[in-house]
Amino acid sequence: MNINDEYEINPNDGKEFLKNLLTIFIIVILIIGLLMFLQAQVGLEFVTNILEAFNIQMSTGTITLILSLIFVGGAIILLLFNYINIRNQKYILHNDRIEYVGTQAFLFLQKETIPFQNITRITFSNDDLLDKLMNCGKINIELSGLKIPEITLESIDKPDVLTNLIQQKVNQFNMQKQMQYQEQKRVEGIMDRF
Repeated sequence: MNINDEYEINPNDGKEFLKNLLTIFIIVILIIGLLMFLQAQVGLEFVTNILEAFNIQMSTGTITLILSLIFVGGAIILLLFNYINIRNQKYILHNDRIEYVGTQAFLFLQKETIPFQNITRITFSNDDLLDKLMNCGKINIELSGLKIPEITLESIDKPDVLTNLIQQKVNQFNMQKQMQYQEQKRVEGIMDRF
């Protein structure tokens, strides 16, 4: 990897999809289990009584099935929405800035530019169990002087290598700025003598 090259960083959408799928699967199982527990312990007769007031006849089993299908359908919609959102994200690493390009709510193109002089700290983590299993992680970039305090790059393959590259680019940028400042001060010192 050449430090002067421009890099495009994309989240690993397949790994993010699997992580979200597992999370949603666990939540749906817990909700369905809760509904079954409520039906067994308390019963869902209060729901049938409400429906009977509107002349709708349903058994508690049908109500449980409908509620379960609503939760599963909602989970599938959230999963697809998240997948499409992650699929459209990319970060472009330049020599003086990071540009974020993505979509918001499927319609609105969102662009953010993060100049290197606003980056205060770069860290990575792959401590989550799913991140360790899938060999990916997050990169947190803390910012100052911008309306957002930090950005997080999620589901990044080899986050340690990429964090090191970003840090090297930021250090190189800061060294160049420092050398430019010193050169300007030296020239001003020479001009003041005349």
